[in-house]
Amino acid sequence: MILTYNKSMPNNHIPALTGLRFFAAFWVVGFHYFSFSGNLSFLNPIFSVGHLGVPFFFILSGFIIALNYTEREFSFRQFFILRMARVAPMYYLALFLALPLLYLTWKNSNSLPELGGQVFINLTMLHTLLPIKAFTQGWNTPAWSISAELFFYLLFPFIKAKKLGPFKDSFKNLIFLFLISFLLDFMKMGIPDSFTLFGKAWECNFKGFIFFRMVNFLIGINLYYVYRDYFLQINKYDMGNFSLFISIVLLSFISFIPKNNIHAENPFIIIIFSSFILLNASSIKLNTLYNKKVWIFLGEASYSLYILQAPLKFYAQQLYTKVFGVTLTSGFLYSFYLSIVLITLSCLFFTYVEKPARHYIKNKFVS
Repeated sequence: MILTYNKSMPNNHIPALTGLRFFAAFWVVGFHYFSFSGNLSFLNPIFSVGHLGVPFFFILSGFIIALNYTEREFSFRQFFILRMARVAPMYYLALFLALPLLYLTWKNSNSLPELGGQVFINLTMLHTLLPIKAFTQGWNTPAWSISAELFFYLLFPFIKAKKLGPFKDSFKNLIFLFLISFLLDFMKMGIPDSFTLFGKAWECNFKGFIFFRMVNFLIGINLYYVYRDYFLQINKYDMGNFSLFISIVLLSFISFIPKNNIHAENPFIIIIFSSFILLNASSIKLNTLYNKKVWIFLGEASYSLYILQAPLKFYAQQLYTKVFGVTLTSGFLYSFYLSIVLITLSCLFFTYVEKPARHYIKNKFVS
């Protein structure tokens, strides 16, 4: 029996995970915005690896999707509409706002095939199937990860509540998926970064290829199964401030990984993120800490924060050049004020665009 979507049905909610969405999104923003010097240079190691916020999001997304939908029955159509209602409005609005970036990309390349590829790939969200840099970077570059999320959503209804490995035990299957991530990381080393077609060399961006990113999502789903089967009972015993300490220690392990190995496919980083998510989901202390209106709201607005970062940075640079006659792309005060504006705009867009559009699509197309 397939149940229709019930608008009054409450979603499962773990406050810590909603709050983490904001910090992960801001970590990525910091990677693109911040470059510190002088007394603040100690912050560079934190934000210089902010691109790792993307695989963190993929794992977290798998966990949250499984948390909210594994125990439900739903039709594929309803599920897909609900996920598109979450993603599409701000995605296409951000593309519209970033149109000047598309023009500059075409102006610099002076290539109609590249322009056509950019338009087609971005409008259809097919970045993750055709990870060619000329097509996926330049308009609204962070959009490639939204393409990967979309394909994760397409897959989920077919693997819901199924074993994601050869074992009956969810923890053993999680270990199996970690081993798969090791294998994929090894395989990626042998893949060339470019290929030649029609007499032209095309550089590839395999970090976004669905084949390599899918394992993050599957680990996230199986992580929920482990949480359900093993970690829920930990909620009976609060570890207090020790859970916060362990969270910090887990993330600090990344600093011990050699710089040339700090990349999204590194399986050790995936294991650290998975452990971090499990701990935050299971800890009463951490959930109490995040269960404040401000963190919940910022976590919900994190998608707008993420998708608007590139167009805002472009307009800020153009405005600064016009007003002061100088091109500025970094600096603490510049990046700080730009971040404040971005957070403010993301909250406004979430409240007055993203949320109303999502509710409209739900009410219009989901019974």
